[in-house]
Amino acid sequence: MSYPHLLQLPYHSNPYPIYVELRERGELWWDDRHQPWLATTSDSVAAILSSLDCVVRPPHELVPKAIANGAAGQIFGKLMRMNEGEAHRLAKASLQQALRQITPDRLQTIMQAQNGFIDLLDGPQHQSHQLDPERLNRWIFAVPVRTMAMALGFDHAQSAVIEQEIADFVACLSPLSHEMALQRAHQAALHLQQRLAQMFQEQSGEEGSFAHAYQLAIDEHGWQDASAWIANLLGILSQTYEASAGLLGNCIVGCIAHLRTQGLHRDFPLESDVQRYVQQIAQQDPAIHNTRRFVVRDWEIAGQTLKAGQTILLLLASANHSEAEAQMSFSHARHRCPGEALALSIASSALTLLLQAYSSDALRDLQFQYRPSMNARMPTFSHLNDASK
Repeated sequence: MSYPHLLQLPYHSNPYPIYVELRERGELWWDDRHQPWLATTSDSVAAILSSLDCVVRPPHELVPKAIANGAAGQIFGKLMRMNEGEAHRLAKASLQQALRQITPDRLQTIMQAQNGFIDLLDGPQHQSHQLDPERLNRWIFAVPVRTMAMALGFDHAQSAVIEQEIADFVACLSPLSHEMALQRAHQAALHLQQRLAQMFQEQSGEEGSFAHAYQLAIDEHGWQDASAWIANLLGILSQTYEASAGLLGNCIVGCIAHLRTQGLHRDFPLESDVQRYVQQIAQQDPAIHNTRRFVVRDWEIAGQTLKAGQTILLLLASANHSEAEAQMSFSHARHRCPGEALALSIASSALTLLLQAYSSDALRDLQFQYRPSMNARMPTFSHLNDASK
């Protein structure tokens, strides 16, 4: 079998036939070429994500060495999605409870009040109903994180600053980042900690605010790690920035594909169908294509013996296609993303407002490719006639 490096699949032009080939090899198998175990189906992925014998970080390197000695590394070490046991359980229980304060209706109200941040797309081309690709590329990242920042309690101006700082911070999460980007990530981590701590302190006594709901949840669950309270608010924003941007971008890619093959009318998808469409894209062309787990004890699964110290690459996008109802895009079991409904709501509202502001011709005139990433599928747009892209 011949296929690209596994970590190139998230930004391959069409990785799904390759995932079919990988599934045909088996639901779980050792890859001699790349040296991890590969989990390819919903059954194998779900079993591994549910197992206490597989953890999110290698025990010998709980924080990546490249950032371990800076502010970004301190944040990383406190994130619930990078932890197991009590550190994970208390953080998730508290955040999951507090996030109920942010309903889809509340997000939609914020989005509508800001008109979907469509002003970020406005430029000379808007008068002719054309989309500026560079502005669109910024918009798909800005809308989710600014909406979530405002839902947490920041105002419009503060959300713009947070967007820029989160953009710098997320560099620490990628092994592809260079030293200068990592230094900016450390600085952004310090600034974001200060902003989030101040917001939490000022608003935790205001009934009806997210901060108040968060404080009540922290007290109820007896979560004592104050630095982790703030770190995980930053974690919500960083996950929103990349994963939600990927989902929104892939929804736009899906619209473009339908326009070219089926000649869809201006208001596709119909407003009543947008949420269903976004859910379909989340399954069929998800933002996150893979994740990793590290074996801490020998155990058996699907007729295979996994040894302590081995790594498993879980192909979430492949698992989604292994059966009709599989949905691993937001992970599974104890590490399933608590913001799943919020991500779907943000993408649905943003896509609706985009389609109201621009015609189908504006979308049809775009082409796209994918940003290099080891696990995320995030499109970047350009004009069809732009040969430099």
